[in-house]
Amino acid sequence: MSLRFLRNSTFFFSPFLLGAAFWIDSLWFLAGFIFVPFFFGVEGLSRTKKLLASSFFILTSALVVAYPLFSFRSVQSSVLDWEKSALLMAIIVGWVLFLASLAVLTLWTGVSFYPNPLIKILILPLLWVAFEVVKTALSFNLQWIFIGEPLIEFPPLAVYVRFGGTYLLSFLVMVFNVSFYESIKYLLSDIKNKIRWIPLGVLGVLTSMFVGGGLFYTTDLPKSSKSLKVALVQPGSFYGVSQEDYYSEVRKRTLVLAAKSSLKDIDLMVLPGNYSGPQRFNKFDRGAMAEVSAIASSSQAYIMGFTLRAADGNDYETHALVTRDQNAQLSHKEILFPMSEYVPSIFKKIYSLPKGISHYAAGKNQVLSLSSGVKIGIISCSEEFVPELARRAKKSGADILVITGSNDDFLSSTAFKETQRAARFRALENNVYVVQVLKNGISSVIDPYGKVLTSLGTNEVGILIYDIPL
Repeated sequence: MSLRFLRNSTFFFSPFLLGAAFWIDSLWFLAGFIFVPFFFGVEGLSRTKKLLASSFFILTSALVVAYPLFSFRSVQSSVLDWEKSALLMAIIVGWVLFLASLAVLTLWTGVSFYPNPLIKILILPLLWVAFEVVKTALSFNLQWIFIGEPLIEFPPLAVYVRFGGTYLLSFLVMVFNVSFYESIKYLLSDIKNKIRWIPLGVLGVLTSMFVGGGLFYTTDLPKSSKSLKVALVQPGSFYGVSQEDYYSEVRKRTLVLAAKSSLKDIDLMVLPGNYSGPQRFNKFDRGAMAEVSAIASSSQAYIMGFTLRAADGNDYETHALVTRDQNAQLSHKEILFPMSEYVPSIFKKIYSLPKGISHYAAGKNQVLSLSSGVKIGIISCSEEFVPELARRAKKSGADILVITGSNDDFLSSTAFKETQRAARFRALENNVYVVQVLKNGISSVIDPYGKVLTSLGTNEVGILIYDIPL
């Protein structure tokens, strides 16, 4: 089989291998080979043609992998007119194309200027990780869709995020891809140069590290005599419900769920996202709190979300941990979601949030405490994509992390999988249980090794009850 035949027949498969690795859990291993057809495709091309090939690969991959960004919709879309919707989509597409151009430059540089396999094995992965660091900074600190993310499905590899985060997984994926390609290239050629053994050696070292070193970290979790019994409430999607009816519909569904469920001796009930409407500074809606307390009558405490209209005149996305004595501790969302909760300064001259939609201010995440002494790190919707917040909560003594919110901003089911994947990484990175509660899914309990212990699927309605070991 000639290299020319491989080049001509496999080049176009790379983006689809990438998509399969990302969105089909059982095919995660394809992440180790997604660049191989591309490398064969650009072998022997001029630098100009390599630039065109890199552009094709990146742009096609963006369409395949970043589809959730193109299926964006606002929860408050009923107040978005066509002009606002079109402008919002144009901004999103433009931003994706800008990031794609950086990816093209990264890939093209790696395959065009470093023919030596040893240098390429080192340089290209480093360049790609540098791109992902820059992409995170330019994406308002939100860390999503990284090349190493599919490895979360294989614990012996995924557990390496405890040492270097998702950037380390991306580095390992790129090293494996380049080493595999260089090894196949030399095996299929007549080149007898000693340098041909370098990629094979690197491939062997990586394989040994993956299988041997990774397995060391996949031991069973230690047993514990203490536990925290949690109840996760998932009322389903509220897309299409008018602004006027939204909060009453949330309460009605929650009441129905609680009435149908057998809730006994619950330590903590978690309600996803905004349960009640906006509340004034230091003056909660006592009616809503009494209603939730009635729902959670078998619970020692509950978490509810709302918009806090503070004394400084700003609105904050807020979560309250309320105990049986009605004592409330507050945590505010710190990293806001661009174009939905606020408008970044770079876009303010061309876009503003529609009338009737709150423009939130950034607050401060807090670690909250139950009367039993258990500490809970609160992470609001979309903040699961910010590793630093979870790390800070863990350093502040959080025993578990609780993520609450909604995925109603997206049409694509891949967005739901991406949010759960992010939660699994936060669990792995911090060696902590994560409770993710989203209005329309996927709600789940995740162990410190990123394993989903129990879950409710997309748009499924129900209450999950689980005993978390402490």
